[in-house]
Amino acid sequence: MIFGERIEQAREFRQLTQSELAARLGIEHKNFSRIERGSETYDGLAAALADVLAFPVGFFEKEPLRDFALGTLDFRARTTTSAKAKKRAYQYARLVFELAAFMSSRLKAPPPRLPRLTGDPEEAATNLRSDLGMNPDSPILNLTDSLERAGVFVFALPDLEAGCDGFSAWGVINRRITPAIFVSAAVSGDRARLTVAHEVGELTLLEKPPGNDREKAANRFAGALLMPAEAFRKHLVAPVSLYDLMDIKRFYGVSIQAALVRAFHLGIITDRRYRTLYRQLSSERWRKNEPIKIAFEKPRGLSKMAELLYGLPVDVVRMAADGGLPPIMARQLLSAHATKADLRGLTNARIADVIPFRKDNQKDALGDGDVHRVEA
Repeated sequence: MIFGERIEQAREFRQLTQSELAARLGIEHKNFSRIERGSETYDGLAAALADVLAFPVGFFEKEPLRDFALGTLDFRARTTTSAKAKKRAYQYARLVFELAAFMSSRLKAPPPRLPRLTGDPEEAATNLRSDLGMNPDSPILNLTDSLERAGVFVFALPDLEAGCDGFSAWGVINRRITPAIFVSAAVSGDRARLTVAHEVGELTLLEKPPGNDREKAANRFAGALLMPAEAFRKHLVAPVSLYDLMDIKRFYGVSIQAALVRAFHLGIITDRRYRTLYRQLSSERWRKNEPIKIAFEKPRGLSKMAELLYGLPVDVVRMAADGGLPPIMARQLLSAHATKADLRGLTNARIADVIPFRKDNQKDALGDGDVHRVEA
C-alpha cells in the first residue's frame, strides 16, 4: 500500500508541485492528484516515485507520522521566504522528528521537563532558569545541552533556505506530548542561541495565542533568558559603546544586535542612543557579519541515540532504512549533530553527554527482546 501523504511529504521536501512531479512521472496532473489523495494507484508506482524523488521505496509504504503540530514557521519566516521553502522546512522537520521518535521509543526516554510559563517574559525566563536548575545570573554556557538534558528535542537541520532560521513543534513520542526545536545548521552560533531561546518561549508562553503577541513576548523572553536583567545591568553601564556590546557578546554568547536591544529594553540606553548605535552597526557593516565568532551549539541527542542503537561509527545505512530516509540525508543530518568524538577535549564534554540515554546491556540494539534503560 502506498500512502498519498508520503508522496506529498517527499514531493514538498524536494520542492516540487503536483504538476511538476506528475510531469516527471509521465502522469496526467488530474490522475496524479487522485494518487496523492490515496484514491488511485498503479503497479510500479512506488519504484517510480523512489527513482524521481530519491526516497526509498519503503518510505512510501510506511504509515505517516501523526500528531505533529508545527507551531512557529509560518509567521516567523521572512516575507521573502518562498512557500516552497516553508513547506520543505516543515516536511524536513517531520522526517527528523519521526526518526527521533523511532529511536527514542527503543530507549525509553524520560518525560520532558519544560514547564508551562505564565507572567511577563522577564518573570517567565527567571522561572525557567529555576525550573531547569540554572544559575539565576550566570551566562548559560550551552543552552542546547541544558534543554536536551531537560528532555527537549533539539535538532540542527542542514540545507535550509535562508529565512528559515528556526521553528518549534509539539509531537507525540511514546504517547507523550514532546516539545521539539529545529534550528538551521547554517546560521551563526549567536543567532542560533537566540533562535533556540526564542522557540523555548514560543513553546512555553502558552497563555498568549499564536501570532505577533506571542512572537514579541518570545523575543523578550529570549533576551531575558540569555541575559538576566540584574546581572546584565551590572555588566553594562552607560554610556554604552559598540565595544561594550562586543564584550557582552563574548560574555553571554549573543549577537551585538541582541545585546543592543536588551540594553534598550532594560532602559540602560535611551531611544536616541539605541538609534545611534544601530547606525554605527550599519556603517561598520556588522548587521549581517558581526565580529567575534560564537561557536554553533551542535545538538547531541539525535547522534547519541544513533550511536547507542547503530554503533560507533554509526551504521548510517541501517539507520536510514529504519527511518525511511535516503542514506545521504541521514549522513548530512548526523553531521549537523555532535558526535561522541566531537566532545573529546572539550571542558564541558561530560556535561554535554549527560543527555539521559544509556544502553542497559550488550545485546544487539534492535534485537528481539532487547531492553534499554534511560537514566535521569
